[in-house]
Amino acid sequence: MSSLPDLSASALDPEALLEQLDRQLPRPSSYWVGYSGGLDSTVLLHLLASLRPRLAAPLSAIHVDHALQRESAAWAEHCGRVCAELEIPLHSLRVDAASKSGESPEAAARQARYAAIAQVLGTEAMLLTAHHRDDQVETLLLQMIRGAGVEGLSAMPAVRSWNRGWLARPLLAVRRESIRAWAEARGLHWVEDPSNMAGAADRNFLRHQVIPAIDARWPGAVPSMARSAAHCADAAGILRSVAERDLRDVSVADRLALSRLRDLPPARSRNLLRQWLREHQAPPLSARRLQDALEQLC
Repeated sequence: MSSLPDLSASALDPEALLEQLDRQLPRPSSYWVGYSGGLDSTVLLHLLASLRPRLAAPLSAIHVDHALQRESAAWAEHCGRVCAELEIPLHSLRVDAASKSGESPEAAARQARYAAIAQVLGTEAMLLTAHHRDDQVETLLLQMIRGAGVEGLSAMPAVRSWNRGWLARPLLAVRRESIRAWAEARGLHWVEDPSNMAGAADRNFLRHQVIPAIDARWPGAVPSMARSAAHCADAAGILRSVAERDLRDVSVADRLALSRLRDLPPARSRNLLRQWLREHQAPPLSARRLQDALEQLC
């Protein structure tokens, strides 16, 4: 699923969110809110708390302390208080998210966070995160800068299979400004992570410098770019279907028949090899390395 209806027009109406959960997302055994204590996840938590009697599965929250900020223990305590007030069970984790040499700190924290969460959630559970439309556009721009293909330009899907269940982003159609307005109107309290203001991080540079400039020059650009990501997701889905069909034709006993691979046009050969790597859970190759691999094979 590449996109969800635009919630901005309904001002984050809980009924619109319930419509998504009931009719557009898989039916899980349990819902888990990824709760950092920040603005976005605070709004998602309160929205779901208001719907809890009508949800199709039990609701819990999960908080991960990355131990990267001096205030992280206080943030965990804040999350505990909020969940206690809302009577939502909270599972709090602490991880070592320090990055290795040459590794992106953001990527290291994300990997540690999801690995820890995966150990807690049961089969057919759904992790709900509060990524929104501005996050989607940041991801799209980063992928464009890296020269990604349509798979990367799809940015973040609204829902995908993950860890014997699903990962869903029900606020992906909402602008950041709408989320803040909703929280302020209700007097909600959240924590502010100072690392979100660090200008050295690529995503923060896009968030504080690039996207505001784009918004000022082209007010409708952010929704349009989000639609482009959805179009790329559709295209990526078609390419995966073609690759799966080609792979069935080319594979013999789980091996690639090179004589059949040579018969495919170059673009379909590359598309097939990407799918073969995905199915064997191998890391993706750059465009140059993928072409080199095909030339060596064929």
